[in-house]
Amino acid sequence: MRINVVFLGPAKSVVPKENMQIELSEGARVRLLLSKLAVSHPGISRSIFNPEQERLRIGAVLSIAGAHVTDLDVPLHDGQEVVISKMMPGG
Repeated sequence: MRINVVFLGPAKSVVPKENMQIELSEGARVRLLLSKLAVSHPGISRSIFNPEQERLRIGAVLSIAGAHVTDLDVPLHDGQEVVISKMMPGG
């Protein structure tokens, strides 16, 4: 299945393109998507997802179909869009 991944805000700086498609097996979960991205784009490991602890880093924000996601075991479906962003400090 194909997942559309969009990087917004500061998260765009850790990948070469702000939009990409990732191929995953049917039934894959958010955790697998992030692990695969962290391997191919090391900046994701430093700022978005900690692969050793399998959790989001502080300030990382995920949404699927417009809904904020914190559970990395949410199943993904073909054609879904996952938006990855990072909160900016300040105010």
